Amino acid sequence: MEHHFVINAGQLKKALEKTIFCMANQDVRYYLNGLLLNISNSRLKLVGSDGHRLAVFEDQLEQPAGFEARIIMPRKGVQELNRLLDNPDIDLKVEFSSSNVRIFINNLVFSAKLVDAKYPDFSKVFGQDFLNQIHIQKQLFKEALTRVAILSNEKFKGVTLDITSDSTRISTHNPEHDEAEEELIIEYTGEPLTIAFNAQYLLDAVSNLDSELAVLTIASNISSCIIDEPNDSIYKFVVMPMRL
Repeated sequence: MEHHFVINAGQLKKALEKTIFCMANQDVRYYLNGLLLNISNSRLKLVGSDGHRLAVFEDQLEQPAGFEARIIMPRKGVQELNRLLDNPDIDLKVEFSSSNVRIFINNLVFSAKLVDAKYPDFSKVFGQDFLNQIHIQKQLFKEALTRVAILSNEKFKGVTLDITSDSTRISTHNPEHDEAEEELIIEYTGEPLTIAFNAQYLLDAVSNLDSELAVLTIASNISSCIIDEPNDSIYKFVVMPMRL
């Protein structure tokens, strides 16, 4: 094996659980049917995406790896690995080449064939111009989304956010002409705007935040929205808006 590094099992488990749900399933773009693992000396980055949303988990390794590498672990392998990591206190040795990965978990060796593809450069998403941040109480946002989503179109799960300087109205309707609407207090200094999202994607994002506050940062051209935590967040979630 060409490279190896050591990682705490609890750290890897957390990284997997915050990105695993974003993987695509049987997408023709092979690289989306797995997780990107990026090692850059002492930095660990895991990325999952299905083309409509993107989850990024970035953290420090306790022991610098001394190299830089990117591999894509396959969907089924990632799911199995997540199941095997039941002891958060142990350290794991990870070995990989250009085609395979091996992870030593106590007396067990996990092995998987890597996805032979190149992951796209997603960093451009974070390098564009953005509007001012929107701060929302995470739990209230989650509860309101859950209630409104019940009446959304079953296929598209679309909800509309009408955002003003002190509140956001979350609304939806379906082909049966049912409607739902909730209003939440927010912190935002900027022009009013209207944007629609898949409700489940928003719920997945806010459910994985550890803070009490959710921070939404919408791109100036309304092409994407970053959802993360205040301060120095190790977890970021990007979701593309919908046309309703």
